[in-house]
Amino acid sequence: MADDLREQIKAGKLKPGDKLPSKRELREIYGTSAQPVDAALFMLRTEGYVEGRQGKGTFVTDKRPY
Repeated sequence: MADDLREQIKAGKLKPGDKLPSKRELREIYGTSAQPVDAALFMLRTEGYVEGRQGKGTFVTDKRPY
């Protein structure tokens, strides 16, 4: 999941400022439970690809670590 989202960001399919699907939606899209979704989002935040905004969601950053 993290690899797929990272590649979408690198390819420009997800652009800076774009909001990622909710955790619930990601679970449905990838057919997984909450833990892998949380782990993937944590990894992407740590790498600088996305940032969480309290009460608003997770967004692609413009910091461009790639």
